[in-house]
Amino acid sequence: LTTQLLGIAGQGAGHAVVLDVSVQLKKMQRLLRLTISPNIKIIMDVVPTEALKLKMDPGHFTQVLMNFFVNAAQAMSNGSEAAQQIALVAKRHERLPDPGESFILIESPHNRADSGAQAHAWIEISVSDTGTGIAPELLPKILSPRFTTKAAGSGLGLSGVADVIRQQQGTLRVDSLVGHGTLMRAFFPEHKLPAA
Repeated sequence: LTTQLLGIAGQGAGHAVVLDVSVQLKKMQRLLRLTISPNIKIIMDVVPTEALKLKMDPGHFTQVLMNFFVNAAQAMSNGSEAAQQIALVAKRHERLPDPGESFILIESPHNRADSGAQAHAWIEISVSDTGTGIAPELLPKILSPRFTTKAAGSGLGLSGVADVIRQQQGTLRVDSLVGHGTLMRAFFPEHKLPAA
């Protein structure tokens, strides 16, 4: 728990290892449950048999997911308990999905036309909530250090997440509708295991 909390605070050792995302999420289930209100339903959509491999510091992985979860839970603090729900999805894409109407917070350098972005697959980690949503005019600001809409917030959580995603050369997108909730989608380049 101490190692995980240090990672959340951005003070972990920063040693990248090959992570099996399904296994990592299973290990984190209890921590995620303890972090948020017992009134909030958690839905996890992770295919345990699908190989989801990332080369990443485990503390940084925890940092990203915990910040997504904490923000989602805080967005529902004043809502109806019957409708409070956080959904986590982890899946593999052969190609980086088209952003559609999503607001792009961070674009991977691999996604440039000349970068060969489609030469490898992507692992998506996404968290959605049924909370208050984020006003469109605030979306460009949510990664800024010290920016927060919460009375007791520090504004450092998503700023730290942004640092991790940039370090991983990933992509971060958000969809949000005021009064209905928010979907945060992080995409990381898949780690390819050496051929046997």
